Amino acid sequence: MTVREVRDYVRDYFDLDADDLADRLLDRWISEGWGKIVRYRPNWPGFQSTVQLAVVAATTLVPVAEYPLPLKDIESIEGPDRYLVQLDPASAERRFIRGGVADPAGTPVAYSVYGGKVRLWPAPSIARSYTMRGQRAAVNPLNGSATDVIDLPTVDAIEMLLAWVLARAAVRESELETAQLYEAAFAQGMQLLAKDETDTSAFTPIVLNSIPAAGQGLGAYLPDRLRFADGWE
Repeated sequence: MTVREVRDYVRDYFDLDADDLADRLLDRWISEGWGKIVRYRPNWPGFQSTVQLAVVAATTLVPVAEYPLPLKDIESIEGPDRYLVQLDPASAERRFIRGGVADPAGTPVAYSVYGGKVRLWPAPSIARSYTMRGQRAAVNPLNGSATDVIDLPTVDAIEMLLAWVLARAAVRESELETAQLYEAAFAQGMQLLAKDETDTSAFTPIVLNSIPAAGQGLGAYLPDRLRFADGWE
């Protein structure tokens, strides 16, 4: 559903036209409701994304491999032969920078995030591509065209957005009972929506360690994965 379609829906519901209910007012309510939905939980599955991070070989002029962060939050970075370990910036610098000099370039085994950028440790000695998984930033509906589909974490969330805008419009039209009805629908709907998104499938395997590369690179930072051969190890 687009911003324009939401405008038309609300005006039709209250039998109003653009002179009675201006675009700018409806857009403000749309943005408010959208923000409440997006912020309701920090990790909507619908905003999960995978991007490719192409890195270049380090040089003496750029001894630290630093790249703009393409995702809002990073869950994992996978290289050609391993998953990288996430370290906090201070720990990474203590581990890979000695006496103010960065370690020689090599095969990255870790990464850190700071100041909106991701750093690979050590800097890569050859150009290669890494797979980055995480949460992308949602796009505010007012930042695009009124004909763009509203960026929501799930298709069912449009019902919650409509409930929010209808409630605000009802208050403006002094239809307080209608406003209370849609405010309650928004609150209850968001609880159900968030629950549906967090319920785990009965077929989902139990994951004891989400990083398959345990024992590679910075093995000291990672617990060994429990595994079964002829017996538990």
